[in-house]
Amino acid sequence: MAINFQDPRLQRTRQKMAALSPESGALFDNAAATGQFAKNDMMKQLALMRTGHALKTRRQNFQLRQQERYDRLNLAKDKFKFGKRQGKIATAISALGIIPKAYMGYQAYKQSGKSAEDVMKLAQRIQQSTAGLGG
Repeated sequence: MAINFQDPRLQRTRQKMAALSPESGALFDNAAATGQFAKNDMMKQLALMRTGHALKTRRQNFQLRQQERYDRLNLAKDKFKFGKRQGKIATAISALGIIPKAYMGYQAYKQSGKSAEDVMKLAQRIQQSTAGLGG
């Protein structure tokens, strides 16, 4: 950290120190005055560094939150597209499933018609055979 020797406050303090009598000057010296200004300047620099770091951290956190929002939005879009595609596939499969069900239903209908005819024929034979027995 460089000391700003052109600082007017430092210049005034050094002039006051130079104007002191040798006895009073023994208590203070220019290094002490310079050190005090360096301390103040360093405190300002540290405060600025902290503020800069805080702003940088806030920006990074904001960017991370923004990226997380974009990722969630993209995931929701992908999920919606997947569901939509699955719905189309399910509709096609169920439509194609109607064909075998219809065929099986038609076959069962034909078979049930035959069964009814067979039962009717059997019932007539039984009636004829019982009529021949005298019943």
